[in-house]
Amino acid sequence: MAAIKDIVKKFTGSEEQKKDLKFTLGILDKLAAAKTDAFKERMKELPEASLGPVRVKADPYWFEARSYVKVSDVPNTMVSGVIDKGLRNSDPDFKSIIADVLQGSLDILLGHVSAGEYKEERQMVTLDENSIIRVDSFVWQYQFDYNGLTSGVNNVFAYGLSLSTVKLDCITEELLRLQIQHMVGAIPNLDPQKREQKEQELFEKLHKKADYFYSAAEKKD
Repeated sequence: MAAIKDIVKKFTGSEEQKKDLKFTLGILDKLAAAKTDAFKERMKELPEASLGPVRVKADPYWFEARSYVKVSDVPNTMVSGVIDKGLRNSDPDFKSIIADVLQGSLDILLGHVSAGEYKEERQMVTLDENSIIRVDSFVWQYQFDYNGLTSGVNNVFAYGLSLSTVKLDCITEELLRLQIQHMVGAIPNLDPQKREQKEQELFEKLHKKADYFYSAAEKKD
């Protein structure tokens, strides 16, 4: 991955060509930033709109987004770094799966070589001591023709990660199970038997935590 200033600095063309390159890359960077901004705005609707494949209403509380140009791969350390930053107190089993799903999404995205726009969005779930957490991810890439006017810079890449506290009064057992199935189903190259086992393990843990939160809320009332 590279920053625009580094790419321009290493460019060996004329000063005029450098200016053109910097201008072009700046536009691409703004395009990537616009994609993550749009994702962030959608996440603000979660308290009421319950967007996504599993309709779980939640209150957003944390958001991370970045954009890059000239991306050939995304190292595991970057994915784990972002997850540790946002989910440092999250259940380790859930956090590990989230990392696998995110890395899988990135690998799929960066595997595209044809010119065009590509994106992957995922909805996941985890828990900590105080809440059930909805995790939404967004990765986007625009791949250009390798022989374009960007001096070997053949793509622009962006990602966003949003964390939201699930509204317990809007969740059901069916939604909990559906959310687990949706998340585990996105794990790359997982054996079907292990997938079913993992779904049950995580559902039981999530269901137990939800029951605990419900009981605690009833005692307060």
